[in-house]
Amino acid sequence: MKRMTCLLLTTALSAAALCLTAPPVDAAETAQPAAAQNTDWAATAALSEADHVRTMAMLRIAALRPAPEANPDLPNVTNFDAAKAGSFTKISDPLTFDNGKKVTTAAL
Repeated sequence: MKRMTCLLLTTALSAAALCLTAPPVDAAETAQPAAAQNTDWAATAALSEADHVRTMAMLRIAALRPAPEANPDLPNVTNFDAAKAGSFTKISDPLTFDNGKKVTTAAL
Protein backbone atom coordinates (compact mmCIF):
# COMPACT_ATOMS: atom_id res chain seq x y z
CA MET A 1 0.00 0.00 0.00
CA LYS A 2 2.84 2.39 0.86
CA ARG A 3 4.54 1.62 -2.44
CA MET A 4 1.34 2.42 -4.40
CA THR A 5 0.79 5.68 -2.50
CA CYS A 6 4.40 6.68 -3.09
CA LEU A 7 4.10 5.89 -6.80
CA LEU A 8 0.90 7.92 -7.16
CA LEU A 9 2.38 10.85 -5.26
CA THR A 10 5.53 10.79 -7.40
CA THR A 11 3.49 10.67 -10.60
CA ALA A 12 1.30 13.58 -9.50
CA LEU A 13 4.30 15.71 -8.53
CA SER A 14 6.06 14.93 -11.81
CA ALA A 15 2.98 15.90 -13.81
CA ALA A 16 2.65 19.14 -11.85
CA ALA A 17 6.32 19.96 -12.43
CA LEU A 18 5.95 19.37 -16.17
CA CYS A 19 2.95 21.70 -16.31
CA LEU A 20 4.83 24.43 -14.50
CA THR A 21 7.87 24.19 -16.75
CA ALA A 22 6.03 24.03 -20.08
CA PRO A 23 7.12 26.76 -22.47
CA PRO A 24 4.63 29.61 -22.83
CA VAL A 25 2.53 29.59 -25.98
CA ASP A 26 2.95 32.63 -28.16
CA ALA A 27 -0.43 34.32 -28.49
CA ALA A 28 0.44 35.57 -31.97
CA GLU A 29 0.88 31.98 -33.20
CA THR A 30 -2.52 30.78 -32.00
CA ALA A 31 -4.65 33.87 -32.54
CA GLN A 32 -6.60 34.12 -35.76
CA PRO A 33 -7.09 37.44 -37.49
CA ALA A 34 -10.36 39.18 -36.66
CA ALA A 35 -11.69 38.61 -40.19
CA ALA A 36 -11.11 34.85 -39.90
CA GLN A 37 -12.85 34.75 -36.53
CA ASN A 38 -15.87 36.60 -37.96
CA THR A 39 -15.99 34.24 -40.94
CA ASP A 40 -15.89 31.22 -38.65
CA TRP A 41 -18.67 32.71 -36.53
CA ALA A 42 -20.80 33.51 -39.58
CA ALA A 43 -20.30 30.01 -40.99
CA THR A 44 -21.20 28.41 -37.67
CA ALA A 45 -24.29 30.59 -37.33
CA ALA A 46 -25.39 29.74 -40.88
CA LEU A 47 -24.96 26.02 -40.27
CA SER A 48 -26.84 26.26 -37.00
CA GLU A 49 -29.73 28.12 -38.65
CA ALA A 50 -29.84 25.58 -41.50
CA ASP A 51 -29.91 22.71 -39.00
CA HIS A 52 -32.71 24.41 -37.07
CA VAL A 53 -34.80 24.84 -40.23
CA ARG A 54 -34.17 21.22 -41.25
CA THR A 55 -35.15 19.93 -37.81
CA MET A 56 -38.33 22.04 -37.78
CA ALA A 57 -39.25 20.65 -41.20
CA MET A 58 -38.60 17.06 -40.11
CA LEU A 59 -40.83 17.53 -37.05
CA ARG A 60 -43.46 19.37 -39.15
CA ILE A 61 -43.34 22.44 -36.90
CA ALA A 62 -44.49 25.53 -38.77
CA ALA A 63 -43.72 28.16 -36.11
CA LEU A 64 -42.46 28.39 -32.57
CA ARG A 65 -44.45 29.95 -29.76
CA PRO A 66 -43.11 33.41 -28.85
CA ALA A 67 -41.25 33.73 -25.57
CA PRO A 68 -42.83 35.65 -22.67
CA GLU A 69 -42.05 39.35 -22.68
CA ALA A 70 -41.06 41.52 -19.73
CA ASN A 71 -42.62 44.62 -21.28
CA PRO A 72 -46.19 44.95 -19.93
CA ASP A 73 -47.32 46.80 -23.08
CA LEU A 74 -46.69 43.80 -25.33
CA PRO A 75 -49.33 41.07 -25.82
CA ASN A 76 -47.20 38.14 -24.64
CA VAL A 77 -46.37 39.59 -21.23
CA THR A 78 -45.24 37.43 -18.32
CA ASN A 79 -47.69 37.30 -15.42
CA PHE A 80 -45.97 38.03 -12.10
CA ASP A 81 -49.15 39.07 -10.27
CA ALA A 82 -50.38 36.30 -7.97
CA ALA A 83 -53.85 37.90 -7.85
CA LYS A 84 -54.28 37.23 -11.59
CA ALA A 85 -53.33 33.58 -11.27
CA GLY A 86 -56.10 31.02 -11.24
CA SER A 87 -56.95 29.36 -7.98
CA PHE A 88 -56.50 25.66 -7.70
CA THR A 89 -58.36 25.20 -4.43
CA LYS A 90 -60.72 22.55 -5.78
CA ILE A 91 -58.52 19.47 -5.88
CA SER A 92 -60.24 16.13 -6.30
CA ASP A 93 -59.92 13.61 -3.51
CA PRO A 94 -57.40 10.92 -4.53
CA LEU A 95 -59.27 8.34 -2.45
CA THR A 96 -62.44 8.56 -4.53
CA PHE A 97 -63.31 6.33 -7.48
CA ASP A 98 -64.45 7.74 -10.82
CA ASN A 99 -68.05 6.74 -9.94
CA GLY A 100 -67.92 8.85 -6.74
CA LYS A 101 -67.58 6.05 -4.17
CA LYS A 102 -64.98 6.51 -1.43
CA VAL A 103 -62.08 4.06 -1.07
CA THR A 104 -62.49 2.13 2.17
CA THR A 105 -60.09 -0.81 1.78
CA ALA A 106 -56.94 -1.64 -0.14
CA ALA A 107 -58.80 -4.31 -2.11
CA LEU A 108 -60.32 -3.35 -5.44
